[in-house]
Amino acid sequence: MYRIAAIVVARNEEATLAKTLMSLKGQSLKPFIITVDDGSMDSTAEIAKIYSDYVICLPCHEESWAGKPELARVFNAGFQIAKEIDSEYIMISGADSVYPEIYLEKIIKYMKKEETTVIASGIPEGEKAKFPRGSGRVIDVDWFREIGFKYPENWGFEAYVIFKALQMKRNVRVYPVTYKLLRKTSMTPKKAYYWGKAMKALGYWTPYALGRSMLWFFKSPKITFSMIKGYCSRNVKKYNDIENFVKSYQKKMILNFMFKLSSKVQLH
Repeated sequence: MYRIAAIVVARNEEATLAKTLMSLKGQSLKPFIITVDDGSMDSTAEIAKIYSDYVICLPCHEESWAGKPELARVFNAGFQIAKEIDSEYIMISGADSVYPEIYLEKIIKYMKKEETTVIASGIPEGEKAKFPRGSGRVIDVDWFREIGFKYPENWGFEAYVIFKALQMKRNVRVYPVTYKLLRKTSMTPKKAYYWGKAMKALGYWTPYALGRSMLWFFKSPKITFSMIKGYCSRNVKKYNDIENFVKSYQKKMILNFMFKLSSKVQLH
């Protein structure tokens, strides 16, 4: 039996938290559930104490840290407890996700089959994903120890560990295991601005960053402009250890896309 720590980060999530925690308690591979209450002002902490094995209650703060570097502190509080219980895998979840009972069993089975896979997730119903999601993400602990067993407190910290794994020639995977999100994934100008800052911190190749921003233009020009504004921000600390790798990786992605596109044109 694998030792699994499931870390659930929650802030004012009394409406959905119980469903998330019950789905984790019902897993065929039982995790040790750690809920990190990020200064909630509702009954989040009380609900967490009913269904969790360990609850961390952080001080209240007025502004939400969603999408900001400070949120890494919340995850790291949970990672510290996971480290102490000597887990083999860490699962990370938001407080609005509901998982089928075989979720962890299937994800870990896939990861064990591909021995170099160190980060993996399933797919929310009705969505597509090329890289592991933040909620539903499973991390191999041995590898996580190699990079310090924590998220860096900087913009785009969840994406950082993905690129770090790829730089270290490890696999990151999205497997065909679906789960439910109780809130639909959405994009706002504020969130887009934070994404832009994350792209700057991660060292995104400028043509790639601008192209990604423009994908939103016909849905919402405001989102595109907010993302570009974030990317052009000053005083954003870059991840110097992966910056060159990220640019090189994205250039290869663009070249591969262009090659496949030209091949299709020639076939027609």
